[in-house]
Amino acid sequence: MSVIAPDNDAVIAAMLRLPTQAALWWLEQWTAREQWVDARFRARGGGWAIVRLVDGDHRVPAQLARRQTERFAIVALRSSVGADVSALLTALTATVAAHEHGFRWRQPLPRSPTPDAADLDPRSVSPERLAFEAGIKPALRIRLHAAEAPYEVGLWLRAGYAVAAVETDAGADGARTYVMVAPTRERALALVDAELRQYLPTAGQLVALRECGAMLGYPSCCVESFVRSTELEHDALDPEVNARRGNFHRIDAAWVERPLARLNTLLKNDHLGLLSFDPCRFDCPRALEIADRIASVVEAAHPGYTRRLLGTFAINQEDERATLELRPLADGSGDEQVRAATPASPGAAAFADRLIGHRVDAEGRIAGLEQPCRVFRFV
Repeated sequence: MSVIAPDNDAVIAAMLRLPTQAALWWLEQWTAREQWVDARFRARGGGWAIVRLVDGDHRVPAQLARRQTERFAIVALRSSVGADVSALLTALTATVAAHEHGFRWRQPLPRSPTPDAADLDPRSVSPERLAFEAGIKPALRIRLHAAEAPYEVGLWLRAGYAVAAVETDAGADGARTYVMVAPTRERALALVDAELRQYLPTAGQLVALRECGAMLGYPSCCVESFVRSTELEHDALDPEVNARRGNFHRIDAAWVERPLARLNTLLKNDHLGLLSFDPCRFDCPRALEIADRIASVVEAAHPGYTRRLLGTFAINQEDERATLELRPLADGSGDEQVRAATPASPGAAAFADRLIGHRVDAEGRIAGLEQPCRVFRFV
């Protein structure tokens, strides 16, 4: 029976690497086992899919979507609801076919390598995972769909880490399972305990939030900023609205005249950013110390990654985000005008369109919009 040779890493990465112009899907991670290669892909709108490459002669259940190349069957094992798996399989068929002749089946030696990220879409780089593996981050808290959890758990267990998972009723997008990864079983279980205690009455929630933040290595000042933002939530009947408003209030309160690009969390929906927490200020020295350490390992994996965090971005009360191009106004006020706007989060197209032509003052405020909005010029 076919088994994977141990020197196929570069070929596998090339087969799975989608061209940058195929921006609807990008490779998040992959692992090779004795008889197949599994890869997880993400979609711009938040969808996901797990795809398996097996020997082309391998029997595949009829109910699974698949494509065929000369040597491989490309099979969609699982995907989120509504994900355009057909487009992903079509794009993969081309890249697999282009590189498959360099692939060899040979020895019974399973591999779980890290692909060379330097040539990948930057969204394929996970700064949080790299920081954890480098010892910069003490633990991971990963939110995903239940169908993804076994795959995620297996990856970390094979890497030698302790893992604990819990399913909650949070997450309107269906991502309700939390996988906690830590060096020890006790730390992973403590994170699960802190996660569950966030469903207690308010006083207990706040204690659990602070404990969770500390175990994940977040600065206490930034944790307190998060806690304050939860106090601004007001619609007890709709926790999703509360979460969106809380995100806006927290980021709005962090505004500074010269926000630092390494602390930019406005692109999280595009899977870009060094931090997994919002800083209390976008020039917070404690957050910057962490970001600088993470940047060193991320830049080694993907040179130029941090440059993508530069630029001008807007966020509104509904947590809709947009990337802006500004031009100076000629009236001597120092204000600028929005020349172009591109959505940077799902469903933000209308928000981006409304921003075009509006005036932005020196404090990042835009008059004349129905909803509160703030603009950040990251340097």
